[in-house]
Amino acid sequence: MTPTPSDSKALLKKQEENRKKREKAKAKKRAAAAAAAAAASPSPSSTGRHVDVRDDLSYLEFTERYRHKRPVLIRGMATPWLATSRWQDVTHLRTLLEKDVLVLRSPDGHTFLKRECELFDGPFGCVAGTLFDQSRPARPSDRLYARAPLEGGLRAEVSLEGLEALVGGAAGAHRFKAEKCGVWLGSAGCVTPLHFDLWHGFLAGILGTKLFTYLAPEDFRSLYPRPEQPEISKISISLQLDLDAAARLATQLTAGEAGPEAEMLAWHALVRPGDVLYTPPYWWHHVETGADEPALSVLVPFDPTADEALHSCFR
Repeated sequence: MTPTPSDSKALLKKQEENRKKREKAKAKKRAAAAAAAAAASPSPSSTGRHVDVRDDLSYLEFTERYRHKRPVLIRGMATPWLATSRWQDVTHLRTLLEKDVLVLRSPDGHTFLKRECELFDGPFGCVAGTLFDQSRPARPSDRLYARAPLEGGLRAEVSLEGLEALVGGAAGAHRFKAEKCGVWLGSAGCVTPLHFDLWHGFLAGILGTKLFTYLAPEDFRSLYPRPEQPEISKISISLQLDLDAAARLATQLTAGEAGPEAEMLAWHALVRPGDVLYTPPYWWHHVETGADEPALSVLVPFDPTADEALHSCFR
């Protein structure tokens, strides 16, 4: 029996309804996973502050309120990126870059600081497969952290136009330097210890979660910077403890002497898939990957302008 035009329309309608149901189910599953990850992540201390969270941000507001001043979390800004949906498929992710990438292995299986880690190169596809194969949870001794350049198939599925307009004020007014952008992949429970960067940075969450703990630039002297690397603190913050204990730890290091350490207060931000976090230069931050799953994020840095003030330690 030959189908009539009305039969064909009904079939197409049914197929479209099924497709929407599948997409809705996937979205619900992703939301549930994000909520579970958030619940499993360490909770910010009651005395800390959360960075501002925005659903949208204009160039003018970004420039006046946040650029070179304080962090801000832009909820869902990277959700439309192809990467946010497609990179959940590890088989697809592994095909996007055919080159070796830098891999770090921590001596304690927990804290990842480049100069203190074992460094080696590995094929991107193998590294991604090792990290995101959920059937093989990483033991602490097997934890890895890796950086891949944002190029090839990875770059094709990341849309930087919105961030460029946020920095430049209009489409095409700013261009990020491709060689400075990167894709960071890490096992569950990886920690990047307390440090600050010399540049502005956008971090877009793609897979998993990352918890940031910030301390303001004016806390510089209280955080006991390393003499040979003033951008890295001697203080080790454990996110399983009260994050504002940094002040008490600093006080202990000075043999109980009261000082400006008592005035320090931490700021917190939880980056979920689709979120973009802006970090200004010189803001101290400690970063921990969620405890239950690996994470992947895209880092997009850009240089300060000549009229943006230097940190006091460089004057």
